[in-house]
Amino acid sequence: MKSKNTVLMVAIAFLISAAVICIVGAAREGYDFLSGTSLKQLDMEEYSVSAGDVKAIFIQDKDKKLSVAQSEDDKIHVIYYKSENPAYNYTIGVDSGKLSVVSNDQSRWFERVGFWVSLADMHVTLKIPAEFAGELELRTSNSSITMYDVNVTGRVLMKTSNSSVSVSNVNVGDTLSAETTNGGITLSNVETDSLIMKNSNGKLDMLNLKVERLLDGKTSNGKIYFRNIDAEDIKMKTNNSIIEFSNITVGKAIDCKTSNGKITGDVNGPQSDYSITSKTSNGNNNLPTSAPGGEKKMNMVTSNSKIEVTFK
Repeated sequence: MKSKNTVLMVAIAFLISAAVICIVGAAREGYDFLSGTSLKQLDMEEYSVSAGDVKAIFIQDKDKKLSVAQSEDDKIHVIYYKSENPAYNYTIGVDSGKLSVVSNDQSRWFERVGFWVSLADMHVTLKIPAEFAGELELRTSNSSITMYDVNVTGRVLMKTSNSSVSVSNVNVGDTLSAETTNGGITLSNVETDSLIMKNSNGKLDMLNLKVERLLDGKTSNGKIYFRNIDAEDIKMKTNNSIIEFSNITVGKAIDCKTSNGKITGDVNGPQSDYSITSKTSNGNNNLPTSAPGGEKKMNMVTSNSKIEVTFK
């Protein structure tokens, strides 16, 4: 009984300490507990530069969302929020054709408790011309990344964690890479040379894509959906979840692997176009386990569920 009481007292002391840290941190950042708002001023700032002077854009942030949209002129605009606390501001500038937007935030987690109250109001918006002749690298954490209605001639890399990545109405001349954890990756109406997606504990959802070379999607414990796809080489992998696809045009190969989840879908062209391998356990399979055929390759593998693929 004495041991249980000791554990209980330690737990209560821990909770009280955590509450005090939150209250002190929030008060330090000007949080008004009566109104439920932050009293600290967040000023919106804008940095602009001619797009002709920039061939690459790099944004590094954390705990704040990033969005890319089309500008209304031939300039690049970075819209961000400036805090009274200089530790949370940015270093922005162009050097040798590279525009960098880098967060100055070097604080530790317990120094940021109160400031999280204001983070919902803070984000970075990058506006670029409809046709941007350059490349993008966008990195944040614990917040989403979105990109809409732009064309980029170079590569595009987007990486976050514990949140989503969303891309729509975008044309990328080189490789488009999207990576996150514990959040979905969603793409629609996208054309690119190659598309690489990496996720964990989140879904991959693709609609209306044209990929000249490789379409590669990996996740774990997350569903994979892809519809209306035209790609040279398709590779999809997950586990403990399903893979579903429809209206797929394959140039050379399609490879889908999962476990404890079904694989279902349809591809364009007759079955005779494909050399097929497939495998499952404890589930029905309408494909041959091994069948030589056409020049295209199809491989479907799962376990404890069915495989059902049709040809149109």
